[in-house]
Amino acid sequence: MAGSPATTSRSGVERITCLEVPGCNCLILRRTLTAVEKGGIEDHFSKYVPRQLYRRYNSTKHIVTFRNGSKLFFGHIKSDRDLLQYQGAEFLFIFWEELTQFTYQQWDFLKGSNRCPVKMDIYGRKIRPRTSSEDHRPTESARS
Repeated sequence: MAGSPATTSRSGVERITCLEVPGCNCLILRRTLTAVEKGGIEDHFSKYVPRQLYRRYNSTKHIVTFRNGSKLFFGHIKSDRDLLQYQGAEFLFIFWEELTQFTYQQWDFLKGSNRCPVKMDIYGRKIRPRTSSEDHRPTESARS
């Protein structure tokens, strides 16, 4: 139920993820589009998340774009045909609002989209890719 303490605390997780991981995509799913929009999680987001935290909110496409390039998608899966809109997509975080309303097959299909495009070490710090010039630097043993 949108607005309940549980929803409020959980909906903050993907917002924080979007703020902390530049360029990531996060997805919040409800069973129907109406449940996403009117009085649902998307309505909750637009009412309670301070505008200065994000760059743009497209209510037609149901996408919030944050200043760091991260995106939060509000989606729905009413039937298995709706899964095709997520085929090939990559989401760092997928939040299933009321998971019991979805089938195992729907969850199983989307779990393959739950992957991290940002390389991180075991402490959650972003790994800076090496440049080609760094690959050709002599090591300490080679300099001696």
